[in-house]
Amino acid sequence: MNISFVRIAPFYDEPRQHPQDRMWPIPTLYAATMLRERGFEAHLLDTWVHTWPIERIVDWIRDHRSDLVFLDGMTQTAETVNDLVKRIAGHLPDALIWGMGQHATSIPDQLFSGAGFDGLLMAEPEGAAIDVCEAYRAGKPIDASIPGIAFATGGGGQFETSPARPLVDELDDYPPIDHSLLDLDPYIIVSSHVKTIRKLRWGFLLTSRGCPYPCIYCSQTLRQTFGRAFRAMSPVRVVDDMERQERDCGINAIFIEDDVFTFDMDRARSICDEYIRRDLGVKWVCQTRGDALDADLVDRMKRAGCAGVTFGVESGSDRVLKVLKKKETSEEMLEGARLVKKAGLALTCYYMIGNPTETKTEALETLALAKQIGSHVIQCAFFTPYPGSPFYEDVKNDIEDNLGNLSHYNSLRFNYSEIPEAELFSLQRRFYLEYLLSPKQIWRYLTHRAPYAIINNNELGLISDSLRFFASS
Repeated sequence: MNISFVRIAPFYDEPRQHPQDRMWPIPTLYAATMLRERGFEAHLLDTWVHTWPIERIVDWIRDHRSDLVFLDGMTQTAETVNDLVKRIAGHLPDALIWGMGQHATSIPDQLFSGAGFDGLLMAEPEGAAIDVCEAYRAGKPIDASIPGIAFATGGGGQFETSPARPLVDELDDYPPIDHSLLDLDPYIIVSSHVKTIRKLRWGFLLTSRGCPYPCIYCSQTLRQTFGRAFRAMSPVRVVDDMERQERDCGINAIFIEDDVFTFDMDRARSICDEYIRRDLGVKWVCQTRGDALDADLVDRMKRAGCAGVTFGVESGSDRVLKVLKKKETSEEMLEGARLVKKAGLALTCYYMIGNPTETKTEALETLALAKQIGSHVIQCAFFTPYPGSPFYEDVKNDIEDNLGNLSHYNSLRFNYSEIPEAELFSLQRRFYLEYLLSPKQIWRYLTHRAPYAIINNNELGLISDSLRFFASS
């Protein structure tokens, strides 16, 4: 049985494209790897790195003689996914088509009513994908006995949802990813950098799942995992995967996709100690929070090959941070940034404007905090009520029929701040230009990033993309 996974990038139809990292779809890779272990033919097409038109995507699916297609799309590309479903059905009428990912989990009724889906994988996809494929191969019915799915029950968008599938606790039980599923070279990180004159080849890890924090804006559009319960691989398994990528794939830089890598600080210390014991050479970058760091941990991270840290600051106003339920203060984030910079690590900070009830004065406080932190890279997004976020649940009755083209970087469909929409676009542009063109930031770029980044990956492409983004603002 031939299984095809297709991931549709959230910027697939977006003419105004903010530069973004290109990261592996790790849960999908685990699902495809485990299917291959069970004798299925599994393949992956990722439009995050292969920006093909729909016609070519359909040709790829047809060329692989796909019996079952899993489409992973976010709310931003729901219309594209629906169009793709119809085209697949037109060319491969016998193929089964399932959805997965953030939009399928958050708003299943929209997908069933908009196109001819046979079913959806809800939340974490690996176990459900295996059960669905095994059922089809054995000629068994798709029904509520398979947890964690929604399945069509007739025409007219009718469907049934099975009981939720428990989140996976034992992440060490997952097999090593089959890297032959990927074309490794196009995947890159532009939001951070590694100080090396060697050409970078990026790898990616997801060493933990779940984020316990209640931030009102967060959904699987912005984070990598489902659920609030923190679940983690053992330190030995994490370093095993690092070593495997370095040895088998020639990877020399790894981005750890965990929502909060250092949430369990003792575990993070143990990972660093195991890395140091094995004397690995691969460098790595992680995502965390400013209040989930201390001086000892940051020092160990540096000795264990950490090259950079990223975290979301969001706002420079403590009042707005409380509205966002960030559970963190601006001073805590400033202190975390001080620790990272003192250790000589690259620092990337993410900011957000247009937050609920936010005033222009508070948005400018965010810019002031960004200047005070002085990170090497910044990103400035708009508050966006993505399905799956707590805030969306509060407003969905007003907006659920008008969700097309949501984008926290490129567009502003809904504005819950006290700042007019046109002024928010101007503020985003001001945020970037005032920060990036400041003498301090130019010096940081020339001394910390430029000597290494120009040699590596797509730095000139990033500069070109950034200029196009500003020109479209």
